[in-house]
Amino acid sequence: HAARGTRAHEEPLELRLAAELARGARDWAWRHVVEKRVADKGLRLFFMWLDLAAAMITGIVEDRLPERGFGAINDEELRAWLSRHGAGELTVQGSPMIRAVYDAAFCYERGDIARPNVAAGKAAQDLIRSIFLYKGALMYKMQAGMGDTVFGPFYEVLRRRGVHFEFFHCVTRLGASGGAVGEIDVVPQATVRDGEYRPLVDVKGLPCWPSEPDWSQLVESEELRGTDLERELNPLGREPVTLRRGQDFDAVVLGIPVGALPPICGELAAANPRFAAMLEHSHSVMTQAFQLWLKRDAAELGFPYSAGTLASCYVEPLDTYCDMNQLLAREDWPADADLRQIAYFCGVLADQGVSTQAEADALAHTSAIEYLQRDVKRLWPEWGWDLFVGGDGFDSQYWRGNFTGSERYALTLAGSVRYRLWPNESGFENLFLAGDWTRNGIDGGSVEAAVTSGMLAAQAISGEPRRVSGATDWLDSDRGDAPA
Repeated sequence: HAARGTRAHEEPLELRLAAELARGARDWAWRHVVEKRVADKGLRLFFMWLDLAAAMITGIVEDRLPERGFGAINDEELRAWLSRHGAGELTVQGSPMIRAVYDAAFCYERGDIARPNVAAGKAAQDLIRSIFLYKGALMYKMQAGMGDTVFGPFYEVLRRRGVHFEFFHCVTRLGASGGAVGEIDVVPQATVRDGEYRPLVDVKGLPCWPSEPDWSQLVESEELRGTDLERELNPLGREPVTLRRGQDFDAVVLGIPVGALPPICGELAAANPRFAAMLEHSHSVMTQAFQLWLKRDAAELGFPYSAGTLASCYVEPLDTYCDMNQLLAREDWPADADLRQIAYFCGVLADQGVSTQAEADALAHTSAIEYLQRDVKRLWPEWGWDLFVGGDGFDSQYWRGNFTGSERYALTLAGSVRYRLWPNESGFENLFLAGDWTRNGIDGGSVEAAVTSGMLAAQAISGEPRRVSGATDWLDSDRGDAPA
C-alpha cells in the first residue's frame, strides 16, 4: 500500500480510523442512549443499523478484504463473521436487515428455518451492492409474470435472430469423450404436428408463457393431456436419441439448474475432479408459494402500509408477502369477477419427509391454510374466507411446492463458493456453463446472476460482450477464494 501510515499486511490508516470511529459511535450509542431504552422500536432499529455497519466496516478492515478479496471469508457463515467483528446478539439474531438476507435468498439448509446459512463474503458483497449501488430503486416489480417479462422476450428475440428451438426434449445424459462432451442423450417427450412449436399465447395483447403446453400442437395430445412434462420427463417411455459432437453439435451451453445435474452428469464428474467437486458442494432448497385473488384491495383489508408493498421477515416459513396489484391490468378476468387484490406469499419448504411432488404440494397447501388461519390477520385485519375470487374457496387459488431438481433454489452456503465454476471453467473444451449456480460475481439465486452468467458464457464462446458488468469489479473480487 502507498497510503500513509501503513505497514505490510495492514490496511490504510484512513480505513482503520473509519473502523475505530464506527465502533466508537456504536459503543457510545449503546451505553448512553439505547441500553436503557431498548424497548423503543425506532431506537432499537436505528441501533441495529449502526451495529451492522460497524461490524461490517470492522470486518472489511480487520480481514483486509480490499486486499485479499471478499472470497477470503466465504468459508465463514455471515452471522458468525458479524459476531466475530463485534456485532451484538440483538443485531445478529434480531435485526430485520440481517434476516432479510436469509429470507430473500431462501438461505436455510434443507429448508430448515433453524439452520440459516449463507457465505459471509457473498452476503457482504450483496449487502453493499444493494444498499449503495442500486439504480433507481432497491427492488423492481415485474409488470407481468416472470415467463412473460423475461423468458418470453428472450425467446422472441432469439427466434427472430434465427435460433431454432426444439421443445419437448429432455436431456438424460452428457457423455464425456477425450476432454470434451462427445454425446448428449435426449428423450423426445412429444411430437410437434407442424414442425415448429409456438409456445406463447396472447393475453390482452401480451405474448405470455402458459402454465401448460398447447396440446393442440402435439401429435400425442390425447395421451399427454394433463401431464406435467417438467416432472414426468419420459411419460411415453421412449428411448433416448443420441446427439454426437461434430455431427449434431459443436459447443454445448449447460444451462440446466444445478439441482437437476447429478443424474445426467455422472460421466463428466467421473472424468473431471473439479466438476465432480462442484456437483458435490452445490446446494439447493425446496421453496413453496401460494397466490390469492381477492374481492377487496389491501386498504379495504386493513393493511396499514402503502399499496404495492413488499414485506419480508414475517412468520416462518412463509416469511415474504408481496402486493401484486400491478398485474390487475395484465390478467384477463371476466368483468364481473370483482377482482381487487392479487397477493403472493412464499418461503422455504423443509426437505425432511418429502419424497414426491404430491407430498410437497400437500405441505404447501397445509402451510397456506395455516397461514391464513393463524397469521394473515396481522397484515389484513379485515381478512375473511369469503373474499376469494374464483368460486371454490381456497381451492380456487394457487399453491405450489417446488420439488424437482430443476425447480429448487440454488443456495450460497458457507464453504461452498470456492467449488463453483466460472462459465468457462467446466474442464471440457466444448462445454460452457450458465446459471445462477455458477461463479458469476453475484453467485446467488437471482435473474441477475443467471443473466450475468449467460453473458459470461457467451463471452467465453465468442469473445462478446467484451466486458460483463458486475462480474469483475472490485466489489465482486474473490481473490483468496481459490478452488480446493
